[in-house]
This record gives sequence, C-alpha cells and structure tokens, in this order.
Amino acid sequence: MDTVAKRTQSRRYINQEEGESFGLNVRKLRKKNKFTLQELAYEADVDLSTIHRIEKAELVITLDLVFSIAKALKVQPKELLDF
Repeated sequence: MDTVAKRTQSRRYINQEEGESFGLNVRKLRKKNKFTLQELAYEADVDLSTIHRIEKAELVITLDLVFSIAKALKVQPKELLDF
C-alpha cells in the first residue's frame, strides 16, 4: 500500500454529534469572550461564513481551523474538542 493510501485510510472524520458539540463549544467560548461572529472570524483569520458554518455543524473542521480558533479565543485547542 502506498503512503497516500495509508494516510487516507487513517483519516477520521468527526460525526454529526461531534460536529455539533464542537460548534457549541466554539459558540460558548465566543460568547464568553464577548466576540461577535465577525470578530472571531477576524481574529482567527477566517471567513465569517466559516465560523457560522462551524457553529451550525455544517463544515468539516481541519486542525488548522481548530488551532486558529483556539488562538483567537485564547484557549487550548483541547477546550474546543472537549466533548
């Protein structure tokens, strides 16, 4: 099996329930920090629709997004993933 096939096999995508939990964590921490969607998007250097779709569990989340949002919210990434 080639390297690309091995990486593809080892990927794990979050399910709908996990996506909803992640989105709720983002929203809770965003509100705790008194950020609007637009402010969080700016601080995380992502599009406003990206934050909106994350909170609605309509987007597959990458590690880059997890780290960008965590940095913007001044929390450890594990706080976003605690579900």
